[in-house]
Amino acid sequence: FFHGAGGTDAYVGLLDYWFELEDHLTDAGFVVVMDAVDAFAPPEVRGAQWADVLDSLVADGVGRRFNVIGHSQGGLDARYVAGVLGYHDRIVSVVTVATPHRGTPVADAGIGLVQAAPWLVDGAAGVLAGLTGLGDAAAVEQVASMTTVGMAEFNANVLNHPDVYYASYAGKTCSILDFICQA
Repeated sequence: FFHGAGGTDAYVGLLDYWFELEDHLTDAGFVVVMDAVDAFAPPEVRGAQWADVLDSLVADGVGRRFNVIGHSQGGLDARYVAGVLGYHDRIVSVVTVATPHRGTPVADAGIGLVQAAPWLVDGAAGVLAGLTGLGDAAAVEQVASMTTVGMAEFNANVLNHPDVYYASYAGKTCSILDFICQA
């Protein structure tokens, strides 16, 4: 499992990112690996870190080929590892869940804020890092990579490998007053 932006194995050592999922899958007979990489970094940086995780799993005899499930930015990281870093021989499938493949307006707004008030963003990143214990390495780069423009460039350069199965899942959140959607 590849976690998303801001992810870690456990927040403040208490709340697991993949809450109760590992036990559920292990009880069903699956071998599950839920490691962690930098919480705040673009897919290129995190992808190299995930590649190291896969190399370690192979070296430790855990497996030779893997089905990768990536949540949010973890899906982008998985695509990068399979498509650019050449791990198509180790990755059988990439399944993405709520991954911003085409970018997100939230990132567009965030980058707009960075350009308008960089001091505010630096302060917010420092506060977030202090509260979560995650650090603030490359947070602005990470957000920029998930803008609609950043993802258009990513998609042009990170192509699906024909030897890897790809699937993507997403959902829709209804606003509290959107009764038609909630029905």
